[in-house]
Amino acid sequence: MLLAFFLLFLLQFTTAEVQSFAVSGSVLTFSPGWQSTSSEAAGPFSFTNTLGLALTINLPLSTTSISYVGLKTTGGSIYGVCLDCTTSTFNLQEFSGRDATLLSNSDAVPTTIFSLDVNPDEEHVLQISNIADGAESELTFVSLILEKGGSSTTVGDPLVTAISSTSITSSSSTSTVASSTTSTSTTVSSTTSSITATSSSIPSASATAAPASASSNTSAKSSLIAIITILTLIAVLSPLVGLFFYLRNRPRNPASFEDLTTIQDTSTMKQAALGELSTPTSAGPLATAGRKKPPTRLLDPTPYPPFVVPRDAPILPVRRLESG
Repeated sequence: MLLAFFLLFLLQFTTAEVQSFAVSGSVLTFSPGWQSTSSEAAGPFSFTNTLGLALTINLPLSTTSISYVGLKTTGGSIYGVCLDCTTSTFNLQEFSGRDATLLSNSDAVPTTIFSLDVNPDEEHVLQISNIADGAESELTFVSLILEKGGSSTTVGDPLVTAISSTSITSSSSTSTVASSTTSTSTTVSSTTSSITATSSSIPSASATAAPASASSNTSAKSSLIAIITILTLIAVLSPLVGLFFYLRNRPRNPASFEDLTTIQDTSTMKQAALGELSTPTSAGPLATAGRKKPPTRLLDPTPYPPFVVPRDAPILPVRRLESG
């Protein structure tokens, strides 16, 4: 696991930092979009599916010819090669990288895609573009062979060369199982260049997992405390709210049955009033003269027929003349 992590880190580091690779005056400049991989038949190689300019090669003096080595593919693959192209001079040559007899891309082996002869008395710039072959096109790169005055030099992709020739020596402490860092010394060497990464400190899995575990435990405790607090507030406030509505809706001063005043019947009250009127409190002048007092008659409240008497008319008493 640690070795795979370190190789991934080295791959990202070299991809971000190594943009060109110079050998004996020649420079390979890879455009963005290239990726490195390997197969059992071909070993490590690079490939790109990005259309457009893919690779620029600056050829030094005394170069007589070049050979581009890549892998054939089962799908679309067209290499657009332009030597010393300018705005006024454009001599594009197309080379196909498709092999109809190939059953699978994993069975492809390194082969020469194209070869060119150049003038050794001049410096040249070779541009290789990925041209669409139908819906897509894929270019591969293994190495570039330069011929110089009867001798040849092989130039490879620096990223592929670094990964294929990497020797890794890692030393870790055996006394502590969960160590926080591992000191790793890595030397990447080839026939033409060397890439050295020394004393790279890589955090171990246990060290990186500890903060994440502590953070998850803290968040779980916070959630549990919040839930307990909410339940406690509900348990405390519910009786108070119920008591509030009970006191609000109950009668203010309810009267008991004993406190209610019994109202007498209307007929009883009328008889009592008539009795007070008919019973004289003292003897009058008629009784003194030996005459009887005529029976008391209640006043007629309606001496007029209905709907005849005005509303403001007074109630007139009706007196009965007595003879004798």
